Amino acid sequence: MASPLVSVIPWAVVASMASMAMMSSVSAASGVGREGIVQQEAESAPATIIGTGSDTDAELTLRVEIERATEAIAEAQAATTPDEKQVESLQRRLLELNETLAAEKRLETFQAKSRDIDEARVLAKTLLATSTEPYVNPVIPRDLDEEAFEAGLDAAMTASRVADKVLEEIDREQARRRDRRLEIRKAISETEAELLELESQPGLGSSELVLRRKYRIQLAALEAERRYNDDSDDVVRIELRARIQIAARLDRTLDAWASRASSRRIQEAEATRVEATEAAEAQASPIARAAANENARMARRLAMVVSERDSGLAELDNQHRLLNRLKARVDSDDAKFRGRVTPEVAQLLRKRLSEFPDEQELKRRVREVKVMLADLDLDRVLLLDGMDALADPNRFAVAEVKAAGLDGPNAESVVKELVEIYEARLDRYGQPLLAAVNEEIETLEMLVDVDLALAALSGRYRQLVLRETLWIRDVRAFQSGFIGRTFAEAGSLFRPSRWTVIVDALGEAVIQDPLTLLFGVAFPLGVFALRRRISSRVVLASVRVARASTDRFRETLICLLLAFLHGAAIAMPVLVLGSVLSDVRIGSDFATVVGRNLVTAGWYLLWLGTLRSMVRPDGLAEHHFGWSKASMKAIRKATIPLLLTILVGFFDRMCDSGGLDLPDVGRLFYGLLPICFAVTAFILLNPVKGLFVPSIEQNPDGKLAQAPWLPVAGVIGLLLGVGVFSVAGWYATVLLLQRVLIQSVMALVVLLIARELLLRLLTCRQRAQEMILRRQEANGEDITEQEGHLETLSEQTQGAIGFTVFVLLAISLWYLWSPVLPALQFGDGIVLWSRSIETLVANEDGKLGTTTISESITLRDLAAAVFTIGFAVYAARHIPYLIGLLLLDRFRVGIGNRYATVQILRWAIGIGGLSAGFAMLGVTWDSVQWLAAGFTVGLGFGLQEIFANFISGIIILFEQPVRVGDMVTVGGTTGRITTVRMRSTAITDWDNKVLMVPNKMLITQEVINWSQGETSIRVVLSVGVSYGEDPEQVAAILLEAGRSAPHVLKDPEPTVNFTGFGDSSMNFDLRVFIATTESLVETRTRINTDVKRRFDEAGVTIPFPQRDIRVTMIGDSAIGPAATNDEDERPASPRDGDA
Repeated sequence: MASPLVSVIPWAVVASMASMAMMSSVSAASGVGREGIVQQEAESAPATIIGTGSDTDAELTLRVEIERATEAIAEAQAATTPDEKQVESLQRRLLELNETLAAEKRLETFQAKSRDIDEARVLAKTLLATSTEPYVNPVIPRDLDEEAFEAGLDAAMTASRVADKVLEEIDREQARRRDRRLEIRKAISETEAELLELESQPGLGSSELVLRRKYRIQLAALEAERRYNDDSDDVVRIELRARIQIAARLDRTLDAWASRASSRRIQEAEATRVEATEAAEAQASPIARAAANENARMARRLAMVVSERDSGLAELDNQHRLLNRLKARVDSDDAKFRGRVTPEVAQLLRKRLSEFPDEQELKRRVREVKVMLADLDLDRVLLLDGMDALADPNRFAVAEVKAAGLDGPNAESVVKELVEIYEARLDRYGQPLLAAVNEEIETLEMLVDVDLALAALSGRYRQLVLRETLWIRDVRAFQSGFIGRTFAEAGSLFRPSRWTVIVDALGEAVIQDPLTLLFGVAFPLGVFALRRRISSRVVLASVRVARASTDRFRETLICLLLAFLHGAAIAMPVLVLGSVLSDVRIGSDFATVVGRNLVTAGWYLLWLGTLRSMVRPDGLAEHHFGWSKASMKAIRKATIPLLLTILVGFFDRMCDSGGLDLPDVGRLFYGLLPICFAVTAFILLNPVKGLFVPSIEQNPDGKLAQAPWLPVAGVIGLLLGVGVFSVAGWYATVLLLQRVLIQSVMALVVLLIARELLLRLLTCRQRAQEMILRRQEANGEDITEQEGHLETLSEQTQGAIGFTVFVLLAISLWYLWSPVLPALQFGDGIVLWSRSIETLVANEDGKLGTTTISESITLRDLAAAVFTIGFAVYAARHIPYLIGLLLLDRFRVGIGNRYATVQILRWAIGIGGLSAGFAMLGVTWDSVQWLAAGFTVGLGFGLQEIFANFISGIIILFEQPVRVGDMVTVGGTTGRITTVRMRSTAITDWDNKVLMVPNKMLITQEVINWSQGETSIRVVLSVGVSYGEDPEQVAAILLEAGRSAPHVLKDPEPTVNFTGFGDSSMNFDLRVFIATTESLVETRTRINTDVKRRFDEAGVTIPFPQRDIRVTMIGDSAIGPAATNDEDERPASPRDGDA
């Protein structure tokens, strides 16, 4: 008796495999089939061939010449003193002969293949005709046993895999041919140039003649390969069409078998469920019934998992096929249309782009599938734990019976029933359920991979279409019948039958998800009911922030939340309605398009409603952010045309290629958008009541005041020009750029509000700190230093806030514009210069070798380099302060270490940015090392001092012998270090004069650092008293003055030393210690003042130097030279000074 398998799969296996065998024979005979089409690289690559037999005279001649050259090389190398030049010349001649022989072989190969093309074309057409015959779905009997069914399913899967592999081989062959065409074109050009140069030389020798013959044969072989590829391309395409048809037949056959396999598994699982349910109902004991109910639950879970797994497998298969089909389209379109797009081709590419799945939808589904995977992993863990607990069914049953309090014969019967139930749970329900869960997990994981690949492929094709069609005009604009098509499309858009579907979809949504619709209605109604209380709370917050004692940042956050609630109340109905309609389970395709665009409009409404609520009178913008009333009034007026813009934009999005594809009526709606934006621009930018009014009033002589209407006229003219540009045919271009620009403006507004919030937070903290300082000042404390630190911190915080907002804006703009920037092709075709770089490549033997390639530097690279350098300079100015605020303050880093860290980071970021920018322009270390060497030589002459100061500055920052804020003495100058620059260090002395000291002096000369090591210093104050005073009383007064002075340390204690006797006083030294040098002047002044006051109160006198002069009158006769000389030379006696 014949096997039923033969009658079951007549086309799926037997006929399909036979047809594939026939196709293989056809391909082998024609040289262009599955094995003949795929040309191996060895067939077209040059090779060294020695001793290969051939019947042609040319090949015999080449063989003879090769043998002679080989013998000549052997004789030359065997000589007593081999001539190296002769050996090298003979080896080069042998190599050229081998290359000539290889080219001759390739020429004969392609000539032979070209002669068989016609026969191959006929066979390929026959194959195509056979593959396009009507196809009948296979009939799979329901009474197949398990072995026959598995064999048929395996055969169908094998046939489908073989067909897919053949298609992949043909795709690779087509890709190889495309690459080979470029290689052949380049090789022909190079060979012709070498041949022309060779033939231009007079008097060709034997070596030159051999080289000329090689070039000519190589040209002939390349030309023969090119002709063969061109002539056989249609054969490849015909066979590809036939293979696609056969693969489709086999896929349909496999689908039939897979569907039958799924039905069998679902039936088996359903039968298991029914059996478990009946077994549970038949149990008399409550304990056994509970255990059997758990088996029934597992059986129901098994049936559900099997059904979900089979649907997942079907979806995975569909996604796999879609991925393969779209991948082939992307590769094909990229190769065919790159740089060769016409308006007609642009229209075709845009239409094909609409067939690709949406990236965001795929990513959303991937997130949902990952959530399902997490749930399945949890189910698997719980299932394994339950099965491990039942490893010994008898012991577990006995424990359950004892826990229930049963004993005696009744308990034994219950134990037996439980053992049977537990064994069935393990074998009939647990293991199959675990296997089904594992298979579903594997299926979902593969589905995630395929969806991510599809998303990447869609993004790649979208980039291709944008790059090639962005600047291509739509040929359908203003063609004959434009007005008629516009009215027809408008009628189609507003046809009542279309919109009645929305009503039906809403009715179905009320049944399926009533809570969502109820929330969409109840939320705005609730906000509307509380509007008076919300307004009162906003006014109360405005009153509180006006007073410093009640000003808190939470008041600003509350007002922002209330503004957001106001915007959400406006947008929530639209968002809920859109999300309900866009649900694939509800409504039709039209409802889905409407819902998707309603969701987009809802987000715009949320942004617009929140902004309008913020600029209400006595609201957030006025009292918290300090915006002018004129600016807020202009913004409130501008929201009216923007609201109309959302409505027009909704219908515009409905008509684009991603929606209903109504281009003519879409241009009509899009033409209204620039008008709405122009009205908005006029309201915002007009110099009478717009945003520029405060600037013009504050600076009446500025450029803006001189031409106040220029900005609004320029913006309105640009908007109207864009509208004309889009209506004229560049609709897709302007539409894309406009949407990205609108999103950029929205992101800018959001970041500006975030900046205002951060500045508001800074203001609140400043006001709180100022109140604390005022209280300290009222208590008699000196707050000068704290005020300066607070001001510096405020400036740094403002800079950090500005930099943070700038970085977030740059990231937002990059996220929005990165998909569009490659399509703009800015500066790609403008080559400024080229550079040669060496890279590693693998040769034919698989070994790595260096090769030199040329890289072009375009205008786009220059713009990127300028942006990189500019961003690095900007970042070098602000990132260190941001790090200081976020990290250094938290770890309480001192001012000196903070400054060193900030400077090092600043230099590192600047140097790194400059290096990266110059690298984009091709300026690397290899290209400037000679310049660096010359620069180093120059350092030894004119720049050595500057370089020495620069290196000294780096040493100061790293080693920190002195730091910013240290009190130092350099030479005869004492002051505080304020900045450490690359070349010099600034020191501010007590007279508030700034001394610029070269960094080299701080390293090589003696410097006294009063702030390093032990921070406390000793202050010595000298005083003298009259000889009539009591020394012990004077010492006691000095000690009391020292101990009572502020900033004087108690340990070490103040001391007084009697230093000696002076000319007119007894001298004492008061020695006290203070914590830092900052209080040196103040401490010295206060102690001196206190000492003078105490001496006056005690009657202690401070003498001052006195000198008594005695004058003696003598006559003129007594005066003579001798007397004069004697008087001058006479030593003074002790009595000369007495009065």
